[in-house]
Amino acid sequence: MAKTQTITLKKTGSSWSSYDEALADIHSAISDTPQSTDDYVGNTLPHVPTTSATLDVGTQTVTEIRVWTDAEYTTYKDGITSIETDVTDALTTAGWEITDTVI
Repeated sequence: MAKTQTITLKKTGSSWSSYDEALADIHSAISDTPQSTDDYVGNTLPHVPTTSATLDVGTQTVTEIRVWTDAEYTTYKDGITSIETDVTDALTTAGWEITDTVI
């Protein structure tokens, strides 16, 4: 069965004008977290199966929708387990609001 993951990201004080600008800021913020995330940014993010990625300029909200097979999602989660909490905590501390739902 497929899994649909929806991630929303907002940052206090952001003024992005395009999705690409927001994505660059997101990648930069992740890169600024501990060294263990370098592999995640460089190797995992480019291979994530993003079905839809948008920026609502008015609300400054990035929404990414990813559709995974069960096996793909398990591999993805296994690959980020050791850094997921650290990255989320660092981004939250830096003013990011992140919501990640999977159905």
